[in-house]
Amino acid sequence: MGSKDVWCPFCNSKFFKKYRKRNGNQRYKCLSCGHLFLKTTNTVFSSTKLDKNTLRRLIILIIDDTKLEAISDVLKISRRTAYMWRMKFYKVAGEIVKNTMLSGKVWIDEKHIKVNNQIVITCGIDIDGNKYAEIVGRGHITSKQCLESYGQHIKKRSHVIHDGIFSHDKLIDELELTSEVYKSIVGSSKKYMQPINSFCSEIEKNGNTSRTKN
Repeated sequence: MGSKDVWCPFCNSKFFKKYRKRNGNQRYKCLSCGHLFLKTTNTVFSSTKLDKNTLRRLIILIIDDTKLEAISDVLKISRRTAYMWRMKFYKVAGEIVKNTMLSGKVWIDEKHIKVNNQIVITCGIDIDGNKYAEIVGRGHITSKQCLESYGQHIKKRSHVIHDGIFSHDKLIDELELTSEVYKSIVGSSKKYMQPINSFCSEIEKNGNTSRTKN
């Protein structure tokens, strides 16, 4: 017995049977290791006290980058609950980003967000809309930080579009990238850097929102 979208979260077996429901939720018993589980066991949705409709609406609001105050007011939940769920989804997104590989035409830039000192975030987006972002340190980014961050997520011999700072040079050499440079001080460069500028703005907005006090 089994299902395409269900497997045992304890041993990854696809062999199980339906077990009696609890609180309206279907449970399963693994035929390999004997554990009981739900579809949501060991996922971001496990142990939630929110009903399915509230949870569905919460997900939509988080994806739409709704402010914590608004989520709290609309769903009648505490700001702390809204904040904790946002952090859960950020964590999941972070795990997904670890495996992101940018290729073809790739835009890169660094975003600085002021938290005591300036946090530096490497940002990248490719022609297919794949995105990558990572906090790499504080202050000005170094050549080593560029290579260690972007180097794991940009395919060799891609074409990178950037602002030409010297810290990118080693990355370009190591990955055998071709490149285009558009300096931010040149007004006409904005249209060429629009994909990465939009992504950096998104990062800044989320960064400011995630620091909201509860």
